[in-house]
Amino acid sequence: MNACGSYGSCNYIGMEELEENKNIDPAVEAVLFACGDPVSLSELCLALDEDRAEVLKSLARLRDRYALEDRGVRLLKLENSYQLCTATQYAPAVRRALKLAEPAKLSRAAIEVLLIVANYQPTTQKFIDAIRGGDSSYWVAWLLDQELLRPVGKLDRRGQPNAYATTLAFLKMFHLGSLAEVPSIAPKRQTELNGVLAESELDELAELLR
Repeated sequence: MNACGSYGSCNYIGMEELEENKNIDPAVEAVLFACGDPVSLSELCLALDEDRAEVLKSLARLRDRYALEDRGVRLLKLENSYQLCTATQYAPAVRRALKLAEPAKLSRAAIEVLLIVANYQPTTQKFIDAIRGGDSSYWVAWLLDQELLRPVGKLDRRGQPNAYATTLAFLKMFHLGSLAEVPSIAPKRQTELNGVLAESELDELAELLR
């Protein structure tokens, strides 16, 4: 049933039936359903043998249809990838059916750490602590364990501190399409960042995600 390889990339599918009918919505839906994991726009174009414009129009139609018709699934955009996911209101029923544990509840402190990292990633715990005004080591470790944060390297500084960034799981949990949708930290908090990291450190942090 699964059309994806071990790394989540989709195989080519036969398109003879689509040559006479250019409505590719069912094919897009089938590929996303079979893959399960997020599928990039380029992978969809390759699998369907369609150009980007046609695939994007199909994705927009599916997204609107799922929302307007109160379907049990939603089309989620994650950066430049797409995934079918359970509509929020039906998640408890799906968890019961699959005998899955309730997701961990996020505390205010955990959300603060995520917000800081999402706004300034990649960043270090020292940077996070400076904004929050306290030790965040427990919450950084907990968020790493929940796979909402990920390590992206070390700084070439004394102690070689770890740098962190958010994950796709973070975007999915908050139903965000991209980091651009993350709420910004209020401008008045910006003054707290002065002197926390030297300019060279900020440059090096930015390099880690390139």
